[in-house]
Amino acid sequence: MQEQEKEKNEKGEEKKLLDGIDDINSIKEDLDRVSKERDEYLDGWRRSKADLLNYKKEELRRLEEMAKYGNEEVIRDLISVLDSFELAIGTLEKSESRVEKGVYMIKA
Repeated sequence: MQEQEKEKNEKGEEKKLLDGIDDINSIKEDLDRVSKERDEYLDGWRRSKADLLNYKKEELRRLEEMAKYGNEEVIRDLISVLDSFELAIGTLEKSESRVEKGVYMIKA
């Protein structure tokens, strides 16, 4: 009888060990799965961070270019206006007319 109990206990312990091994394997699978998910999230985060940094650099370059060439357009327009004033002044007779005074006042 003791031998049967001993055998029964051994089978019970063996079943517990096998169940424990199954639990360990299940935990390892879960760990592998969440490790892969973590790596995917980290890669996505790194890509997003790099994209944001590249976007910031590109926007800074674009703004610098706008400031550089935006002024050029304004200056060209002003030169055109000044040329028009010079032509207007050149065509006016040398007189003390109100038109001539007005053109000089606007130019100044």
